[in-house]
Amino acid sequence: MNCIIGIDIGTSSTKVTAFARDGGVMASANQSYPLIQTEAGFAEQDPDVLLNAVRDCLNTVIASIGHRARITGISFSAAMHGIMALDSNSIPLTRLLTWADSRSNAESDEIRASDEAMSIYSATGVPIHPMSPLCKIRWLNRHRPEIMSKAFMLAGIKEYVLFKLTGQWVMDHSIASATGLFDIRALDWFEPALRWAGVRREQLPRPVPVSWSTSLIVADSASNARQAGWNLHMAENELSSQSPRLIIGGSDGCLANLGSGAMETGLLALTIGTSGAVRMTVQKPAPDPMGRTFNYILWPGAFVTGGPVNNGGIIIKWFSEAILGRHFRGAEDFKWFLDEAGAVLPGAEGLTCLPWFLGERAPIWDARATGIFHGMTLRHTRAHMMRAIVEGICFSLYSIAEILTQTAGPVERVLASGGFTASPAWVQMIADIFGTPVDLAQDADASATGAAMLGFIATGEAHGPEDFLSWTGSHQRFMPDTKRQDLYREAYKKFTQLSGSYLASRQP
Repeated sequence: MNCIIGIDIGTSSTKVTAFARDGGVMASANQSYPLIQTEAGFAEQDPDVLLNAVRDCLNTVIASIGHRARITGISFSAAMHGIMALDSNSIPLTRLLTWADSRSNAESDEIRASDEAMSIYSATGVPIHPMSPLCKIRWLNRHRPEIMSKAFMLAGIKEYVLFKLTGQWVMDHSIASATGLFDIRALDWFEPALRWAGVRREQLPRPVPVSWSTSLIVADSASNARQAGWNLHMAENELSSQSPRLIIGGSDGCLANLGSGAMETGLLALTIGTSGAVRMTVQKPAPDPMGRTFNYILWPGAFVTGGPVNNGGIIIKWFSEAILGRHFRGAEDFKWFLDEAGAVLPGAEGLTCLPWFLGERAPIWDARATGIFHGMTLRHTRAHMMRAIVEGICFSLYSIAEILTQTAGPVERVLASGGFTASPAWVQMIADIFGTPVDLAQDADASATGAAMLGFIATGEAHGPEDFLSWTGSHQRFMPDTKRQDLYREAYKKFTQLSGSYLASRQP
């Protein structure tokens, strides 16, 4: 039996899963790591801690598989927007600046105010925001010139891991398209964006398709990798023809769409974990005239358009711990929170929450935004506030979906994944607000699943997404309730009016 290992290098943990060709999970491992926040706006990680997590989880999975299967490929997924500087010896000069790092607010404002802002957005598909390496690199040039003068390479965590294994600096088109520096039509670095960032193309990895692969066994760094503790000899099988391919893979967002089966227009992938996102796969870029949604390439003819929100489950965790004094343990507490919030009718009796407590990305792209409770009276209880928070998170995601109906087409069905699916009440709320059926995705991590699917395609063991229909079947469907839809429609109207007034008040 053959299997592919999918690796998802996330912001909070790395997940490694081995899949058989029929979608069965043969082994899995995961390891968490901290986010380093030494100053306001900083959100960094130690790249070697992440590297070691990938190594340890991969070694665990390989050991677990043993001789039960032949590993034909190892395929990667990673979080988008991370960047770090490395010297000529490939030693990190900085920590990894993650997507959550917002230190480059001023640089983002400068680019957004420029005449080239919309052309950069149109070419790269990335809204101008401090999350993007475009703005982060500009900040590094301005505030850390002593580091940038030594920077031989600027890359993310997946590129760093692959360099350690292969000795090659390459970046897949999917991750590259999330940098704000990459032309998603020409499939090359975009010179006007490079000038704004202050980076030369030779300081960036070589862009390659998501199916790019290499054999570790013939790589110059193979022996070094083993000496560093990587158990990649596959039961001491030294034949190059039997060696697994290392497949570069793509970004977590694009591969989550592949892994959840959301590869057709009209299917909306919706995820709520710490943060949240909605994404739809389209055949060509679908830019928004106001620059509010992203467009990332998976491969030619498959682009993922949508938007992320900063404020998902992390706001429920904050409210539980900081306001209610209750320790929030994880996904199971979503159910407790929704059970209490569910005692209040939809609309929270006029209480509206703008859940922008961590600033916000889509659709407003304002890193300085703050959260609001509006309409509070003496009749409101903590349950009303809890209900308003959850509704606010849902309304934020729905506001992005509304934009996608204009740019990409109507939403026919929602595929839901993430920690929030532990609460059936929350999933039902999504169905009622979106007015469409909501199917729960399979339990396995969608990004790691997508990486494995891509691995089977890259190794020739599958032809395309259509070969994985048995992997992505829904195990539960939620249908919208028309009576609650009417109540949510009125509550959403208040949400949009409040957000519009708030944004207008912040205009210079």
